[in-house]
Amino acid sequence: MRRKIIELGNNSTVMTLPVKWIRERDLKKGDEINVEETAGNLVVSTEKQKKQEEIHIDLTKASKEDIRTIVSAIYRRGVDEVVLTSKEDFSFEDINHVVDTLTGYVITEESDKKIVIKNTIREDFEDLTSLINKLFITVHYFNETVIKSLQTKKPDFVKLAQLKRSIMRLRDYCQRMIHLNGYGGNKSPEYYILIFLVHDIASDYHIISRNKRSLKNKVLLAELKEYNGYLSQLNHVLSSRDFKTGLKLNGDLRKVMLKSHDKDVLLSLPVIEDLFTLSSRILGIIS
Repeated sequence: MRRKIIELGNNSTVMTLPVKWIRERDLKKGDEINVEETAGNLVVSTEKQKKQEEIHIDLTKASKEDIRTIVSAIYRRGVDEVVLTSKEDFSFEDINHVVDTLTGYVITEESDKKIVIKNTIREDFEDLTSLINKLFITVHYFNETVIKSLQTKKPDFVKLAQLKRSIMRLRDYCQRMIHLNGYGGNKSPEYYILIFLVHDIASDYHIISRNKRSLKNKVLLAELKEYNGYLSQLNHVLSSRDFKTGLKLNGDLRKVMLKSHDKDVLLSLPVIEDLFTLSSRILGIIS
């Protein structure tokens, strides 16, 4: 985007900052920001630009699941270089499977007992608002795919696994950007949890798709369609910052959740519980 320079007095000039950028970082009058000159450019940020961080991890005896948990957690922290070592030979396939889900990470050095992973993209100016909206839309599409697969009674588990993998990639990248850019200001932790909740709703649908009892359950299908509609409404509330609508939606979700508890609807109960929690987090963000 381009901004005009405004003359202020005889020796000073000022430039306005985009309102969207200000709101995303919860900045107010009197707050301080950093302006740093980098390679002939001025970089405006809410905190000093962090130096590239390197971390060393010993993964001896770590399982494939442990590796995924550890490396993705380091990634979300914003670490730029990870050195993995082990007293046993690495499974390059397992490591590469994890790295492939983390946007920007590539393996730059590899041996039997040492693997170096580095971030290869610049992440200073990522539009997080669009990324979060993309996460909501992707999860909504995933949920629709689950519903259609249950209707046809022929779940395509390969396609669902690929879509779920894309959602995990987007989740981790959003959380990395939140950490690096201080997105949301003092509400960054709320956004971080929000990302987890949206991902968890996809996980709820994924689990349901693998349960044989789901294939012949017409009541469940109706509930899943209704709940996916709530997800779209929550995305709209977040993007429009419509507190009044969000408050009503939160009340509606509470009623549905309580009825679900009364009916002991075990398959879909995690979905409505996550939706209600998500709506409460959104109210905290937009208030």
